[in-house]
Amino acid sequence: MTNLTCQHKKVATRALMPIIGFLSLVLWIAAPVAAAEPEEPHLDLGANGITVPTDSFLDWEIGSTHKGHRQLMIEFVRKGDDINNWKELFTYQNFAKGKQTPEEFLNRLKAAREKECPGATVWNVIEQNESSILYEWRAKPCLGWPEQHEVARIIFGEHNLFVLHYVAKVPELAPDTRTKWIKTFHDATVDSGAKSGHR
Repeated sequence: MTNLTCQHKKVATRALMPIIGFLSLVLWIAAPVAAAEPEEPHLDLGANGITVPTDSFLDWEIGSTHKGHRQLMIEFVRKGDDINNWKELFTYQNFAKGKQTPEEFLNRLKAAREKECPGATVWNVIEQNESSILYEWRAKPCLGWPEQHEVARIIFGEHNLFVLHYVAKVPELAPDTRTKWIKTFHDATVDSGAKSGHR
């Protein structure tokens, strides 16, 4: 994940994730099908069938979308917030899946982060299995950024690798906020039979 353009370097720093390009996505917020039996609120992300259950995405809007060969990133900010000066950020990433495991993918992120900001980040794995790893990190100020706390999940589908992140510019998330995002990402599902939309 090297040789980024200057524009992509700015995006990578903002998301604290080394990334090189991104692909297109269809996005919609599902509405209840009936007043008597409403669906659980959720966010459907793309034709690959990842669903993120949440009760608060109506307060969010797309801040930026970055597309490239077999890769995609969409960043969401709170309505009224600024993508270039956000307080909270929800990020969706979609890659073509390689041969690495979720743990190996996370270790690559750790190594990249440590190279950028040695000793600044504390990592904690919350839950993992052979196809997913749910984790968090807390970072001290680095590269001009204040303290941040992120909850994230790496999910391997049949063809794609998905990463969901929630990060806030705070030293530590409030316990209820942390619990909410852990549950949101834990409950996210991928259609294992979905075909990759990346070509």
